[in-house]
Amino acid sequence: VLMIPGAVGLVALDSLVLGKPIVTMHANAHGPEMEYLEHGKDALITPDGVEAYAEALSHLLLDPQRLHAMQQACLAKAEQYTIEAMIARVHQGVLSALAC
Repeated sequence: VLMIPGAVGLVALDSLVLGKPIVTMHANAHGPEMEYLEHGKDALITPDGVEAYAEALSHLLLDPQRLHAMQQACLAKAEQYTIEAMIARVHQGVLSALAC
């Protein structure tokens, strides 16, 4: 796992590519990349506070089956965010803009 109790930004993509779910707190300072993550599937987003964070993290680490499933979900989602996929989306956006 990647333990990031503070703001999550571009590291969200790193976590997916590495197959390491992020454990973070629900804070207002997260970057827009936080939208890539889904609580309970490829990340854990806990209520603010050390106790809630530590409890969620320990439960995950003590459940190897759940941890493995979340790691696999990260790797699967990473396939959506490749350079090739980004280029295709930008290309389609440009074509759509030119069609207006």
